Amino acid sequence: MKKLIAESFAILRKQCFETPNLEPDELRELLIRAKAKDTDAQNTIIMAHMKHVFTYLERHFEFKSQDDYEECFILAYFSLYPAIRKYRFDKGTSFASYTNNWIRKAVLDYFESKKPKISNVQEVNRLIKAEEAYYKKYGLFPTIETLSEMEGKSPERIQKLLDERYKRERNYDVNEEYRDLLYPDKSIADNVEYSCDICDVKCEMELVRNDLSLDKRIDAVDLKIFDMMLMDGFGKADKFTTTRAAEILGITHQAVGERRKKIRKILTEYGLADLLHTSY
Repeated sequence: MKKLIAESFAILRKQCFETPNLEPDELRELLIRAKAKDTDAQNTIIMAHMKHVFTYLERHFEFKSQDDYEECFILAYFSLYPAIRKYRFDKGTSFASYTNNWIRKAVLDYFESKKPKISNVQEVNRLIKAEEAYYKKYGLFPTIETLSEMEGKSPERIQKLLDERYKRERNYDVNEEYRDLLYPDKSIADNVEYSCDICDVKCEMELVRNDLSLDKRIDAVDLKIFDMMLMDGFGKADKFTTTRAAEILGITHQAVGERRKKIRKILTEYGLADLLHTSY
């Protein structure tokens, strides 16, 4: 069957290349006649159209298989034919440039559809690894905007993946990321309950962070200081100090103190200051 299709395809290609190239004025006249249901004009346009698709595909793309070649031809042909009707001769764009864009899009869409799909779980795991790598390098959690740049995804997509991650962490019996915070002298049941409490607090803190990022009084440096305060609260970083923050961020001790006060003031306005470590 495949051989028969390939042979038919070769015959069609040969017939198309026997069709003379159409000048813009000729094409315009043929389109007018085709709209008036002139079958000869319609057939001439179809053959010229197919020839153009064949020519463009063979000049600009290399196909690993005959199947890919045939699929791309069919997709380009059927996407281009209705586009021809929308072409305006008086708009200045050459007919070749106009149609080539449609053919290129059809081919790119085809190969995009053949890429293996990455599941949400895989995307979330990649995001977690990206966060960990960033923290190891800079001592801070990356913002949504930073993750967006690192992963090549929109901020909206990053937010959805983070939401999915927090939802998944909430459902763990014991959150492995915080096992080192569990009490060795407590029962398994108590530790499970404690672990789930940590997950809930972490989720709440991240939601607070997102709220802060939307506040016009908060900038990127403020968020980095808030990240340090969060990490200290979870025992995942050295004790937060003005000196350490000043060194990492390259600002004065006084600036760190003022920004820390501003963060606490805004959180107090939100009624969320109790989430921070008591020393803040």
